[in-house]
Amino acid sequence: MRYVVGYSANARGHDAINLAISLARGRGASLDLVLAVPEIQQVAAAHAPKAGFETLLNEQAQQWLDEALALVPADVPARAHIRSGDSDARTLIQAAEELGADVLVIGATSNGLLSDLPSGR
Repeated sequence: MRYVVGYSANARGHDAINLAISLARGRGASLDLVLAVPEIQQVAAAHAPKAGFETLLNEQAQQWLDEALALVPADVPARAHIRSGDSDARTLIQAAEELGADVLVIGATSNGLLSDLPSGR
């Protein structure tokens, strides 16, 4: 089995990795960590990027993915991928289709159903 994990360099991204690790261990699945970045053309339409912007964006994305891979234990096979698109959701779905994923795992949203509950749920 193969799981695509939508990763972001924050607590939700770490939650997604932890959930995927738990699921993968039970099924013997491998993980594909995918970080979605905006398309350069989309960014350029709104702001004129400085020379080398794309290189800087990809270097930062790779650094975040390297940190994410370090969170995955050695007994769970994992690879990292950078994908660009106009929508994170669409980009992750396309990556899952391209990679032949059985499952797409993402972290919880900060404005989901439980976000209005007081602390200590």
